[in-house]
Amino acid sequence: MERIEELAEKLKGNVGTWEEEIFSWACSLAQEAAKALLEGIDEELMKGTEQSLKVECLKEHRIPIISGQFSVMSG
Repeated sequence: MERIEELAEKLKGNVGTWEEEIFSWACSLAQEAAKALLEGIDEELMKGTEQSLKVECLKEHRIPIISGQFSVMSG
């Protein structure tokens, strides 16, 4: 993900698309935040399972959200 400074520098070359570029950047940020949140919740849930249970594999799940969709690995 680009930093704000990198995004601003990128937009200097083409200010005509600033709105789309900023929207795309914000959606990307929202997707990364949602992914980190959900993966953290999944890890906590796996830690809290009974010792007799185990996760056999992690699967990729595509999750649609308002800002687009992203993939997350979960058990």
